[in-house]
Amino acid sequence: MTGAVAGPQKRCLLLGLDAFGTLFTPRRPVLQVYAEVARQHGITGFRDEQLPALFRKAMKEESRIHPNYGKSVGMNAEAWWSNVITSTFRPFTTPSVPVVPAPLCHDLMTRFSSAAGYKPYPDVLPFFASLRAMRAEAALHPAAAGSVAATPTARRLGWRWDRTVVGVVTNSDDRVPSILASLGVSVAGRRAGAAGASPAAAPGRRQCDGGAGEDVEFVVLSYDVGFEKPDREIFDAATHMLAETLASSSSSSSRTAQEYDVADFEKLYVGDELKKDVLGAKDAGWNAILLDRGNCFRDCLVEDCSVESVDAGRIDKDFEGEMVSVVEGLGALRTWHPKVHP
Repeated sequence: MTGAVAGPQKRCLLLGLDAFGTLFTPRRPVLQVYAEVARQHGITGFRDEQLPALFRKAMKEESRIHPNYGKSVGMNAEAWWSNVITSTFRPFTTPSVPVVPAPLCHDLMTRFSSAAGYKPYPDVLPFFASLRAMRAEAALHPAAAGSVAATPTARRLGWRWDRTVVGVVTNSDDRVPSILASLGVSVAGRRAGAAGASPAAAPGRRQCDGGAGEDVEFVVLSYDVGFEKPDREIFDAATHMLAETLASSSSSSSRTAQEYDVADFEKLYVGDELKKDVLGAKDAGWNAILLDRGNCFRDCLVEDCSVESVDAGRIDKDFEGEMVSVVEGLGALRTWHPKVHP
């Protein structure tokens, strides 16, 4: 397995984050909600335990017919998932309810496109709040001269990066920006492979066109770029988006500020899956950290304050002997330093 090649220490950080399972998770088991909403719409002739197999079959068939959420034929997330929902519940239609009601699909999609269906992990909003506070201080504190690392908050937290650009890089359809916005994470409208796209923010939340003032400065979706993790192309798209973000920040800045190049940035990807997130990122030349949402490594982690090197074989025997960096929460990223080889 090829890891990132470390050189001289860099001043800035490109932080790529997975979305589902890393930043947010369902509030309740998804199929439990499906069953509840289906009954509200008159489909009642099923047992909850029947749904998992039917749902998997429907997803597999829809993926075969319309890969990548139907992007190539112009489908959006609601249309694609409505087909899956309809196929899942079609066996239970009756003479009184002869078709799967369209409002059932709409209600489920509305719920699972916002905070109604998902919740952030407890460490997510505090992590973004810390980054936001450091950026605000860098803009106002004379001694910082635009460098986040020089601010009092950064020194207190041990955050060593002059500038941090956060991008969400995830295998998903186009709902992710609106979900994040509804959870209180501000998301710039910049999306790889979707020039000019600025998906509507959830009600009461703001989704912005800019970048440097936002928690997430760009989004890379497999739906937009046509590649999924662990493919290198999706990580390369994130590097391209960093360049685009820096160019946009430089051209739109109304004050004198330090300018940075892509070469100034260390690249770090954080996700909850070993193969797709950690090993995929390492193969693409990134540093990578496994976020231990499943508590597989609780015995060797100090809560929220350590990055530990562990054997991936504890998760997957096929990768026994492959050492990976692991954290329990996003707050521990402040203690991470790239390895510098002579």
